Amino acid sequence: MRSIPKRSKNKSCLPNCASRFTNCRIILDCIEIFAAVPWQSMKNHRLTYSSYKHRNTLKRLVGVAPNGVITYASDLYPGSPSDKSIVASCGILQQMEVGNLILANKGFLICAPFFVNAAIYPRANSQYRMYC
Repeated sequence: MRSIPKRSKNKSCLPNCASRFTNCRIILDCIEIFAAVPWQSMKNHRLTYSSYKHRNTLKRLVGVAPNGVITYASDLYPGSPSDKSIVASCGILQQMEVGNLILANKGFLICAPFFVNAAIYPRANSQYRMYC
């Protein structure tokens, strides 16, 4: 899943609750999963260790279309790289077009190209919530 759908495709299947976001192309988040790494390979152990999770992990950027369909999945990255560094290196920003909107959570701190809007929504435990 490396090629995300065009905005016109997303627009044609927007649910009613997302009708205000007609320029939204993708919603981004990263997932971090535990990884079993053999002790024989100390180099791989060191590369995949997450100081945040205190375990060996792999991290992936996932993109979801406004209608809830998973449309993008990056390569797996070892350890705990920042969300911002994954976005910068995976090539997803190069697929954006003029006027696209990217929704992401507070941890991303991404600086999208000048023609793309990036909306960072509040944390889940914040007093501000997004509802459809």
